[in-house]
Amino acid sequence: MPTECERLIAETLRLDGEATQGPWFEGVNGDVVRTTEMFDYDSPSVRVADPRNPDIEKKVSDCILIASYRTSAPRLARMLMVAVDALTEIDGKFARQVLGDIEKIARD
Repeated sequence: MPTECERLIAETLRLDGEATQGPWFEGVNGDVVRTTEMFDYDSPSVRVADPRNPDIEKKVSDCILIASYRTSAPRLARMLMVAVDALTEIDGKFARQVLGDIEKIARD
């Protein structure tokens, strides 16, 4: 049975494989979002986190964060997979402790 960490890695990589390929950039067509004109509230394709939030700075921050997460998540999942695989091969208390800590974070 896979650990929660393994499940999260697999889910992240599966979703990445099914989604639009990156890298992703903040804004529309690679432009940084600077005005409310770029947000059409009737179009679900431009909804970012909370599009009805009147604070445009929050929307810009959300765009940047989502683009960063979308690009970083699969890379981080693959990096974690390498680390977990290496720790699994190491025999010792420290390796078991680190694997336990990783699994605890995966469950949080």
